[in-house]
Amino acid sequence: KEVRTKLLRTRLKALKNDVSEIIKNFDEQLKELYNLRLCVLQDVYVHQLMRIHLANDIVEYEKCGDKLRTMQHELMRLREDQHKADATYQEFDGKLQESKKKLDDLHAAEKYLERA
Repeated sequence: KEVRTKLLRTRLKALKNDVSEIIKNFDEQLKELYNLRLCVLQDVYVHQLMRIHLANDIVEYEKCGDKLRTMQHELMRLREDQHKADATYQEFDGKLQESKKKLDDLHAAEKYLERA
C-alpha cells in the first residue's frame, strides 16, 4: 500500500509539473498572441488614420481645384475688362488727338487771320 501511495504521489507530482508546464506554455503563447493582436490593431489604426488623411487631402485638392477655376474665371473677366478699357482709352485718345489737331488748326488759322 505504501509503495502504491508513493507511486501515486510521484505520479501526482509529475502530473502537477506537467500541468504547471502546460500552464506556463499557455501563458507564453497567450502573451505572444496578445502582443501580436496589439501590433495588428496598431497597424489597423495607422491605416485608418492614413485613409482619413488621404480623404482630407482629396477634399482639399478638390477645394483647390474649385478655387483655381474661380480664379481663372475672374482672370478672364479682368482681361475682358482690360480689353474694354484699352478700347475706350484708344477711342478717347483718338478723339483727343483729333481735338488737339483741330485746336492747332484753329490757332494757326487765328494767327494767319491776325497777320493778315
